[in-house]
Amino acid sequence: NSQKALWLRSPSEVTKEEYNEFYHHVAHDWSEPLKTIHFKAEGTQEFAALMYIPKNVPFDFYQREQKYGLSLYVRRVFIMADCEDLQPRYLRFVKGLVDSSDLPLNVSREILQKDSRVEKIQKALVSKVLSSLKDLQTKERSDYETFWANFGPSIKEGVVTDYTNQEKLKDLLLFRSSAAEGWTTLAEYVERMKPEQKSIYFLTGDSTETLKDSPYLERLKAKGYEVLFLTDNIDEWVSRELTDYKEKKLLSIASDQLDLDTEEEKKAKEEELKQAEEKLGGLKKFIEETLKDHVKEVRFSERLTESPVCLVSQTQDPSARMERLMEAMGKVMPKTKRILEINPKHAVFEKLNGLTETHKADWIEILYNQALLNEGSPLKDPAKFAKQVANLMVAAAP
Repeated sequence: NSQKALWLRSPSEVTKEEYNEFYHHVAHDWSEPLKTIHFKAEGTQEFAALMYIPKNVPFDFYQREQKYGLSLYVRRVFIMADCEDLQPRYLRFVKGLVDSSDLPLNVSREILQKDSRVEKIQKALVSKVLSSLKDLQTKERSDYETFWANFGPSIKEGVVTDYTNQEKLKDLLLFRSSAAEGWTTLAEYVERMKPEQKSIYFLTGDSTETLKDSPYLERLKAKGYEVLFLTDNIDEWVSRELTDYKEKKLLSIASDQLDLDTEEEKKAKEEELKQAEEKLGGLKKFIEETLKDHVKEVRFSERLTESPVCLVSQTQDPSARMERLMEAMGKVMPKTKRILEINPKHAVFEKLNGLTETHKADWIEILYNQALLNEGSPLKDPAKFAKQVANLMVAAAP
């Protein structure tokens, strides 16, 4: 009837009520959709599509056995529901149907998987959905942020899996950042970059609130550089693929490759590091020997201005958070030693340099555990750490 064939009519002829009624039917969702996408393709490939982006997360969205895909019609004859070949998995939140004029009526799932016409339909549908989302982001930011709060991780899946559309997907990403309370895009971040800023900086972690106070931000705050906060679990994988944007490199501020200084600043730092080596070189070697089972190297830090220590990962190594996520998934990963950076200007190292080796070892263990806590890693022996801190407080009390 005319209601079921509304996708064949001109969008200008279909009322909002008709669209919503059909959405209730295909999505089993009695709220209004966030966005309706209705279009027809003509030429070498002819089909009509009616797709909906939900306002709410479907009840089965996070279930492994969730069925997804658009309903397929051929010349108004229903062929199958949940046709996965018509959309990639990362767009599984999209509901709706496609009516093709070119496919045979006896088409089967096996034939669909090999049919180049289906691939072309999927390519057109993905392009339309992504352009519609970009339009929503540009013209109705509040609605787009509602969408992002519900389906942002799905779009990030696309960054990792859909290389053909990766650049379009990068433009759809939203992030929390150190510079504003709301969401920001990569394009908006680039517009705010300092003239001398070399990269787009980010930090992964469990929550925005925790990351805002992270010692990794200290030098960047001093230079007025903005940092993006990546707190979704999938961000650990996304950050491996999201290496650049508009010719700007994306760089984790917990990486050993962090380079913040101008050439003039580097020359000034060379003298500072030389003096630190002369004053604390022996202590640095002692720390490295004490922690040889836990860290691969000890370095003087250029990123710390207030905190005494932090742990950083080499670029090719998995982050500490990645290791924790893999363990939570039941996958055992070999522990990767990280680099311990020490702040040579912090008063604790001048005090530490004058202690006996036994006391030095205790202080070094406390500092290492502080570094673990700063990166969000659990302590191997929390009770021992608490006891060491208590003993230190007693010794320091007048």
